[in-house]
Amino acid sequence: MTTDRDLLTTRPAADAGGASNIPTGEAIAGLHRSFLNADDWPGDLATRSGADIWTLIANNHRCNSLLWLEESNVRRPGASDARIAAGQRAINRYNQQRNETVEQIDELILSLLAPVVPASDAWLNSETAGSIIDRLSILTLKIHHWHQQCAFEDQAPAHQRRAADTLDQLRDQHADLVHCFQHLMDNCVKGSARFRRYRQHRLYNAARNPESGAD
Repeated sequence: MTTDRDLLTTRPAADAGGASNIPTGEAIAGLHRSFLNADDWPGDLATRSGADIWTLIANNHRCNSLLWLEESNVRRPGASDARIAAGQRAINRYNQQRNETVEQIDELILSLLAPVVPASDAWLNSETAGSIIDRLSILTLKIHHWHQQCAFEDQAPAHQRRAADTLDQLRDQHADLVHCFQHLMDNCVKGSARFRRYRQHRLYNAARNPESGAD
């Protein structure tokens, strides 16, 4: 039985610093795919902790996987009002945790890039490394589930064709995004590109949101 913890322990340990410890786009994509086939995925986010880059990537992917499950549940025909309300609260919670993992990934990658002094004409990327990794996670989930649609032999031919076409488009998008991530990281390491850490400033937590009605 393969578990997500087994997959993490096979990854190289990240040192406290050094741009050489930034994972490649292909390595991140491979980890995303492997997790979806792990027997205990997505597991419980609360039981997973750690500050290394692979654990942060795993936690982000777990948030997106749990979001996918909850969103599917609340859209299910016949779902009770209570189930929908509970699902929406879970969605808000996972979204908050997801955004926090994106910021943590950015913070760690920027710390690994700290020894690099960007050139005066280095271009500023509007999207951060963490947000690209987050998008790769979501695309991997879409590819995984559309692949399952293609595997259903009892589907109408028109649906199977649509599923196959959608799967091809998603794979193209994913390949392009892997390339974009790698292009950004390669240029950041060379000092010809840079990105900043941006706070999401989302108000998912009732205790932080005066409009939530919480005491």
